[in-house]
Amino acid sequence: MLNWDGIVQDYIVKYSNEIKKTTKPLKDLFGISYFTYHKIEDSGKYTVLVDRPDFAEHYVSEKIFLKDPYLRHPKVYESGVCLMESYGSEEYKKIILKSGKTILNMNTAIILIQKQANFVEFFGFTGNSKNSSLQSLYLNHPQVLVRNYPSFIKRIQLYASHSYVSQISSGEQYNILKPVILLCIANRVLFPSKNNCISYHDTLDRHTEEHDLEDISYVFIELPKFNKQEQDLITLQDQWFYFFKNWENIGEIPSTIQEKEIIDAYHAMEQFNWSKEELGAYFEAQIALADDFLARQAERDEGKAEGINIGIDIGKAEAVLEMAKKMLKRGISLADIIEDTGLSLQEITRLQGNYR
Repeated sequence: MLNWDGIVQDYIVKYSNEIKKTTKPLKDLFGISYFTYHKIEDSGKYTVLVDRPDFAEHYVSEKIFLKDPYLRHPKVYESGVCLMESYGSEEYKKIILKSGKTILNMNTAIILIQKQANFVEFFGFTGNSKNSSLQSLYLNHPQVLVRNYPSFIKRIQLYASHSYVSQISSGEQYNILKPVILLCIANRVLFPSKNNCISYHDTLDRHTEEHDLEDISYVFIELPKFNKQEQDLITLQDQWFYFFKNWENIGEIPSTIQEKEIIDAYHAMEQFNWSKEELGAYFEAQIALADDFLARQAERDEGKAEGINIGIDIGKAEAVLEMAKKMLKRGISLADIIEDTGLSLQEITRLQGNYR
């Protein structure tokens, strides 16, 4: 039976070059400097792969495995994503963070946990926030990391199928189902044998290649295969692909892009690159604009109300004067006119003089 020293020397060190070749895309695409995989089965069988044998040797020599919270029975885990230092004793957190910083130059480590019926798998990704996108992926797009699983394509098909069948409830007619087109924008290469960055996938008859089953189809965009520069953006599709691949690193919107929707997308994504102070200033400015708008709206409403009241008062006065004229014409006494209209004697006298 192997001990920890045997695992490191006989497997991790021996196969480290092959493992590094396999995990190289993680480093090239996301700046992930260290990858680790281990699997624990209900029976107790343990499988481990890492691409940094120097860290594995340190891990064993310091006996960090005795404190590792990710080396327990599979039944205690659930599928999910977490920071490596989220669990374990304070002693473990202190050791793992110090060791990672010293040996791996890392300050961010993410663990993806995949729980299955009889085992659990752990996928560890480590990097430095200065030169990796690991932190951004964890906060905004953890599903991108999941794409490193062999089961990712199956997951995509599950999403499409669920979107299709969830359109109707039990007992409803199937003929109201609408087609589903699943669009996947990937930050990694999914189909190494394909040269184009975009591929379309349908369900076809194997012999005739007829497209009889039309309702579920897939479109995959593999951004690493899109290599056009700003001056090469000709089609609308080029401009969108360029946006998807480069929006985090672009200071200004390329001059070749004139489409309003794409420009709006750049402006919307600018907020993701703002500092906390810049974001706070933006919200304060928005609040100030809203307050100014509401104040002006209140002034306008008040002016409208005042105008309405003035109009009503003028209308009433004109009606009273007209009624007083008619009463004078019929010879009604001044006392009765004063009582019925509320006008003063001087106002009625003036009307009487104008009337004559």
